[in-house]
Amino acid sequence: MEERIYNLVADILGKSVDELKEVTDEKGVWDSLKRAEIVFALEDEFDILFEPDEIVYMDTMTKVIETVIKKAE
Repeated sequence: MEERIYNLVADILGKSVDELKEVTDEKGVWDSLKRAEIVFALEDEFDILFEPDEIVYMDTMTKVIETVIKKAE
């Protein structure tokens, strides 16, 4: 599941998965519009819905992965 998440986000950001993995714990990798695009794509891909507080929390790849795995279980 983690690789699917990395691939999806990397496609949206126009980066390679390796580039994204290098900044997995960094904030500011995407802007608010890209965050919305990432959220919608993740919801579609994994058939889940995020709460507003979860969306705010997901500001790094580590947090995105953690939240998606938790929601998808």
